Amino acid sequence: PVIDSKVRKFYGIGIRQPMNVRQALWEDLGENEGWIRELAATKTTPDGRPLSLLRAADILIWMS
Repeated sequence: PVIDSKVRKFYGIGIRQPMNVRQALWEDLGENEGWIRELAATKTTPDGRPLSLLRAADILIWMS
């Protein structure tokens, strides 16, 4: 996902550098892959493609 203020806020005020946010995101994906992948499998993009794990995480962050 784009590392914007919403994503930085999700990961906490202390994380300012993009590499820190990316690292935190990949750690979260590793720890939560199972249920996020299950959730993503129930959805598709508007053009019918499967929703990727990363896109599902992006949506979850934006909805928090």
